[in-house]
Amino acid sequence: ENKTVRLWHADSGALRHTLEGHSGTVNALAAHPADALLASGSDDKSVRVWRWSSGALVRTLAGHKGYVRALAASAAWLVSGSLDKRVRVWSWTSEACARVLDGFAGELHLNSLAWRDSTLVTLEYDDKTVRVWDASAADPSAWSCVGSLASKASSAYGVAAVGGGRVACAAAGDWKTIAVWGV
Repeated sequence: ENKTVRLWHADSGALRHTLEGHSGTVNALAAHPADALLASGSDDKSVRVWRWSSGALVRTLAGHKGYVRALAASAAWLVSGSLDKRVRVWSWTSEACARVLDGFAGELHLNSLAWRDSTLVTLEYDDKTVRVWDASAADPSAWSCVGSLASKASSAYGVAAVGGGRVACAAAGDWKTIAVWGV
């Protein structure tokens, strides 16, 4: 059980920083697309934002009541998914949660999140449903679920927003396939 994040120099392979502070296993990472910020999500139910250039902790985002399993990032927003059946939207510059996304049926065991341009994609492990969110509004309260896609796989483990209005879902189990949907 590792509760740290290690950052390595890409060219030399040397260890740059070890980010310590989580009290549970680290499950997810997301990087700010332009700033030197990195977010980590953990079994300790928190999201921590780090300055990867120095290894300094910037802030801790609290509010989840279950393990944080998935993170996705845009320039303005950080999105976290947890076993508490919640997807939370955070500003990179604040400790306050800007919105909790709803519209999930039954238990939410979120497995994966992806961000591309103004589209957020969520994948639920239990019902293998991919949800596509229009996140083009500057205010997350105006974001809406614009569609859902059901995987036929026995289990689904990852999702990506691949651009051009397409969503890819990687599945395992008896399906052994990557599906690509137009949205």
